Amino acid sequence: MTGVKAVISFRKSGAALFGIFLLAASAWAEMPDLHRGINLSHWYAQSMTGGYDESHLGTYDTEKDAQNIATMGFDHVRWPLNPKVVFTDTPGKLNNPAVAKLQERMMWFTRRGMSIIIDLHPDNDYVVALAGSDDAPRQKFCDDWAALANVMAKFDPSRVAFEVLNEPSTIGDDPWRDLQWRAVQAIRKAAPKHAIVVNPGKGSNYDDLIKFRGYDLPDLIYTFHYYNPAHFTHQGATWTGPSLWNLHDVPWPVDPSQAQAVADRCGDKTEEGKKDIHWQILQGEYTPEWMDVALDQVALWRRKNGNVSIYVGEFGVYKARAPRPAILAWREAARKGFEARGFAWATWDYAGGFALVDEKTRAPDAEMLAALGLKLQTRH
Repeated sequence: MTGVKAVISFRKSGAALFGIFLLAASAWAEMPDLHRGINLSHWYAQSMTGGYDESHLGTYDTEKDAQNIATMGFDHVRWPLNPKVVFTDTPGKLNNPAVAKLQERMMWFTRRGMSIIIDLHPDNDYVVALAGSDDAPRQKFCDDWAALANVMAKFDPSRVAFEVLNEPSTIGDDPWRDLQWRAVQAIRKAAPKHAIVVNPGKGSNYDDLIKFRGYDLPDLIYTFHYYNPAHFTHQGATWTGPSLWNLHDVPWPVDPSQAQAVADRCGDKTEEGKKDIHWQILQGEYTPEWMDVALDQVALWRRKNGNVSIYVGEFGVYKARAPRPAILAWREAARKGFEARGFAWATWDYAGGFALVDEKTRAPDAEMLAALGLKLQTRH
């Protein structure tokens, strides 16, 4: 992009000028060309073994997986990154060997024409610390991001963007908006030509975004995650709430007239999940029409906020107990809904519980790809 954009913020008390801060350098950031992506889960974040040494990082995903993802037709990857992999205890000081290995692996994808969103994706205790009364963790968060953005700035800005923080659910609305803005300033100063992905806080659901007050800064990408209705997409997921733990075989779509029958057949032993599903289906939440209404609200929010870029950073269905035809139907409907409104997306996930490949062989699931409008192709 051409042109010069300098945004200056300042504060006055009486005649005194307390601060002037340059947010953007000599050129606007360059927006990566994002359309259809996939999340690289359980590699650099959410390690199933709990560790991030090379015995895990060097084997969980390899360059063969980068090639596999390219042949599946994705144009970008969302790269969840646990802060503990690249940051140290000292604010603004990186683990340089780990960063070097990360950059080496990023080039597996950029060499194949794919873009990357680096998504800071911490454990819950990291987010809890950011929500505390001590500002030191928040300042370190900004200092660390500045250091990481600085070294990542060598990547072509049309290929790499930065996502501030995944699902900051324990931080309040206003505190999160303020902290994210501090991080955005730090990142933009360190890497002025790279786009930044921001979220509305909480679980980054669509209804969080439509209540969010955007920032007055160009070249930001606003993200939300779409897992609605959760009692379908997360049925049987053990890390969720009690009303989802024992759910099974919940279909999608479901006509409201079938609410009681589906609840009786698929509900849990405690009756909590059964009651929830019955109510949700009765309200029409298990229909394509309900999905359209939700996504239309996001499209309206985008128009009211200057036609900003919208990115669906996660969507998918936990496969353990969900009927396969329903998974395919929901994925296709969601994908078509995003694309009809011009939203870029990244599905969750590559090789985890929502996977598009066989977790052992990494063979692509052709039916899942078809639901996402993709098919295997030949790339070198």
